[in-house]
Amino acid sequence: MAGSSSKKRGPKRRVAADSPGSSHATWAEAAFEASQGGHRNGANALKEVLFARSAYALLALVREMPDSVVRAALTAPTALGSMARLVAEGAVLAPGVDAADPLAASYARSAERKRRVIERAGGEIGATEVGTLLGISRQGVDKRRAEGKLLAIRSPSGDYRYPSVQFTADGNVVPHLAKWLAVCGWRDEWMQLQLLTAKARTLGGRTVCEALASGDDALVDEALRLAETAGEQGG
Repeated sequence: MAGSSSKKRGPKRRVAADSPGSSHATWAEAAFEASQGGHRNGANALKEVLFARSAYALLALVREMPDSVVRAALTAPTALGSMARLVAEGAVLAPGVDAADPLAASYARSAERKRRVIERAGGEIGATEVGTLLGISRQGVDKRRAEGKLLAIRSPSGDYRYPSVQFTADGNVVPHLAKWLAVCGWRDEWMQLQLLTAKARTLGGRTVCEALASGDDALVDEALRLAETAGEQGG
């Protein structure tokens, strides 16, 4: 047939998940620039590079993942949660990732574990919201945190976020929390939160936080004992 081409298309070339210089990377750069009001400057240069690289990697990852993984990621209540689930799976399943970046899977799994812990803790709120809940000033919240009377997680931006699990429905701090934090063998706040939200057989299947709030002296004592012995086995 006149005008037809006899050239055969070659196999589709697999592009590395963080490959720069593609049309997708260019799109990501443009999207970042738009998010900054159309301005490009030195202060945003590193963020622009990271955004472009990450956006393209995410697109490549979505294309590689089976539908079952994508569906599981979409069950997360937030967009960041979906990304964490996808990356946690993708770092293991995507071809070539382990060889090029052996720590990628470990970082991704750590992010997913933290997301799950926050989910178990009922989410988290900022210092201003905590102040409103407890009827104290923002400075009062900071003081309680510094004194070890509130559990706070430091966000990447440097702000402190407070897991909701430590507050009661009537706007108070869970009883015995300050003592529990003081005796806890874990000093890392993520490990403390993981233990606080964990269920224990010796607590009758309750979480540590539920035991502290139960009003049952035996359960409270056991919750404190679990805190004191935390970290004794396995570092």
